[in-house]
Amino acid sequence: WIVLDPCQLCKIPHYSQELERIESYVSSFGVILAHHLPMTWAHLKGLGVDYTPMIMEWWMTLFFRILSPQSVLRVWDLFLIDGISVLVKISVGLFQQIVSGSLESDFEEVLLSLQNRTFSLNEDDLFIYALKKVKLTSSEFVDLVDSVKERERLSSQDSDQFLVVGQDVESFVGTRVELIKTEISQGPGIITRRYRQGTVDVTWDSGIQSKSCRVGKGNQYWLKVHSCN
Repeated sequence: WIVLDPCQLCKIPHYSQELERIESYVSSFGVILAHHLPMTWAHLKGLGVDYTPMIMEWWMTLFFRILSPQSVLRVWDLFLIDGISVLVKISVGLFQQIVSGSLESDFEEVLLSLQNRTFSLNEDDLFIYALKKVKLTSSEFVDLVDSVKERERLSSQDSDQFLVVGQDVESFVGTRVELIKTEISQGPGIITRRYRQGTVDVTWDSGIQSKSCRVGKGNQYWLKVHSCN
């Protein structure tokens, strides 16, 4: 048995009552989900599923209502060692098990599954996937939250302008973008990873991923800000 460290809990906006940060945290989780499970993210987005209530409940209770007591204790141990990144990883693992295997599900079926009413979890596989496949540290996630907050601030400004990513605006992770060349456009998507070499990864709303889109490398720019953030 363990005793939760209040200092660790205070790092989660729900526990510290920073309600204005909840949206940024959930948006940041969405970026991680889009990068690791693009088809799942696209399916949820296409159905219009708002998973904010699920994420809030999972994180506020440290998965107490969806995992077995033994697995919850394991999450607590990992959380005390690694911090909030553990919650993100386990959440991605839950989506991988619950939604990824049923991409033909409709809105109601997805909601019921996420509430664990119609789905049986393989918790061993859940931990293997979450801890082995989802590479993320708590400091990286906090940096992502700050990046998403800055992107949200910019998106609240005038969006009628033609803004080239990497030239007119910085290539913040979480930015909604389109290809500049409309004849090969994939429609809107989201930047999920940024590299120092002047390229980014994008997951499009169709679930397709594009690696290493240029945002300044060799003075070439492939992306513009999506006009309807």
